[in-house]
Amino acid sequence: MKLHTISIGIASMMMVFMTGCIQQQETTGTKIQVNGNLVYRERMALPPNAIGEVTLFCMESGERKAISSVSVAAEGRSIPLPFMLEGTIKPSQKAADCSLEGRLLEGSDVIFATSEPLLLPKETKDIELLLHRVLPKAEQESSTSAAPTPSPVVSGVDMAALLGSRWKVRTLYGNKAETFPDQEEPHLVFLSTEGSWRFAGSDGCNRIMGIVPENVGKSLFGHLGTTMMMCPKGDAQAKNIAKALSETTSWTLNDNILRLLVGNEVVMELESVAL
Repeated sequence: MKLHTISIGIASMMMVFMTGCIQQQETTGTKIQVNGNLVYRERMALPPNAIGEVTLFCMESGERKAISSVSVAAEGRSIPLPFMLEGTIKPSQKAADCSLEGRLLEGSDVIFATSEPLLLPKETKDIELLLHRVLPKAEQESSTSAAPTPSPVVSGVDMAALLGSRWKVRTLYGNKAETFPDQEEPHLVFLSTEGSWRFAGSDGCNRIMGIVPENVGKSLFGHLGTTMMMCPKGDAQAKNIAKALSETTSWTLNDNILRLLVGNEVVMELESVAL
């Protein structure tokens, strides 16, 4: 009888111990490790004193909360800049509701950043966080300042609605625009500088720039200029972007989609994304 009683006692203690372990695991959460690289497609050298930052966010009770963050010093290295981030997803959070954001800083200035959060993939190795160039503060201030021209509306579009955004080329002559490896994505940025409306950006290979004349004549985009770099891919697309800009006679803006038209034909669609 005594032996039976002792056995029951030991079994009860083991049950308590095991239950305690399970509760501890449930309350601790799931530990994860994320490995990847910060990359950008602009042909710019990474400043030797740049600092990369990656942050893991998760939804909890309807709010997006930062779970973990890591900083990586460039120390003379170039892109891609590797990172490794560790964090714990709470039981009240779901991995499917978590995302990553990254940025590069030079001093206190953000020079590159993700344009939108990257949903946390199931495979957390070899993740590529694509960054986009952030305009210097002086250019941002000029792009968001009040319009200096007498007419803030050009060809039916309120120019102020175009400022402070990066307009990513979505379609070109009815076809989806492409972004090629190690090359910048096609986009435009509109600026208000020196008493006129201007634009700058990339055709996916070269930098482009020009003006938006207040009094629209034959073309909505005037004095189109471009750099003359040789790129492995995208030459035909770059030529079509230049052709579309030089021939555009009107445009429309609806639901953050900017459409460029030649007559009644939509030759280019651009989508607004954050700088």
